[in-house]
Amino acid sequence: MRIGYLGPPGTYSEEAASRRGKEWIKQGIQPSFHPYPSLPAVLEAVQRGKLEEGLLPVENSQEGSVAIAMDLLANGTEGITICGEVVLPITLHLMARHGTGLHKVTRVLSHPHALAECRKNLDRLLPGVDVLATVSTADAAQQVALSQEPWAALGTMRAAALYGLTIIVENVAGDCCNETRFLVMGREELVHSGEYYRGHFCEVPGSTINTISMKTSIIASTVNQPGALYLLLKEFAERGINLTRIESRPKKTRLGEYLFFIDMDGEHQDPRVEAALAAIRANTEVKVLGSYPAAG
Repeated sequence: MRIGYLGPPGTYSEEAASRRGKEWIKQGIQPSFHPYPSLPAVLEAVQRGKLEEGLLPVENSQEGSVAIAMDLLANGTEGITICGEVVLPITLHLMARHGTGLHKVTRVLSHPHALAECRKNLDRLLPGVDVLATVSTADAAQQVALSQEPWAALGTMRAAALYGLTIIVENVAGDCCNETRFLVMGREELVHSGEYYRGHFCEVPGSTINTISMKTSIIASTVNQPGALYLLLKEFAERGINLTRIESRPKKTRLGEYLFFIDMDGEHQDPRVEAALAAIRANTEVKVLGSYPAAG
C-alpha cells in the first residue's frame, strides 16, 4: 500500500498519510509513504499506478476550502475516486534556527493557509514582519534551516525536529478547534473491485462496508436561472438526505457560472441517494467524486 502526500516530510499531509496508514496496519497491510512536490503530482502518481492512495487537503475549519484541491477535483480526477477521508487537528508552531529569538525574526514563511490561520497572532507577536508563502509548511521549515537569515517558519513539531529548528512560540493560531479535512484518492478499478473496503475500518471482525457510516461527494453544475439551486437542493431535502457541505467554485467559463461541491450522508447506491441523483440529472450536470467511509 503506497500512500502519497504533499511533501517534503514534516507536513500535515504527511501526518494525515500516517493516520491513514495506521488503519491499513490494523488490517495487516504495511503501508509505505511517498512525498511529492505538489498536489497535482500526488494525483498524477495515483492515476499512473505509482501510488494506491494519495492525500488531498480540501478544507480547514478556520480558513475554508483549499482552492487548488477543489479545482483538481473538478478537472484532475480522471480514473481516480475518493475512497476515504482523514480529519486532522492542526497546531501550528513558530520555529527558527537555534539562537534566533522572537525579537530577531525578520520574515515568517509557511503555507498560505497556515499564514492565514495565524495572521492575528503574528500581527501581535511580530508587527510589520514580512511573510512569505511556500508550497508547504515543511518546505518553509526546510528553507529556514538552510538560510543564514533570521527567518522563522510555521509548521509541525515533526518539521522542527526533522530540520533542526527550535520552537520559539507554540500554538501560534491559538484556536482550540483548528482541523483540516483530507480526502483519500484511489484508483477507480481498485476501489470499485468490491475488495478495497472489505473489513476495512470495521470494529467488528467480518463486518462489511454496509455497516460503515458513508459519505458521497458530487460536483453539480446548474443552469444559470432563478430557482436552479433550489430545485437541486430540494431533491435531497424531500428524501431526508443530510448535506454535510455545499460550496461553490467558479466554473471558469464565464462570470456568474459556478460548480457546486456537495457532500452528503449515505452511499451513492443507497436508494434515496440514487433517486435524488437521478432526479437532479434531469436539469443538472453531475459528477460523482466517490462514496467512502466517513472519518471517525
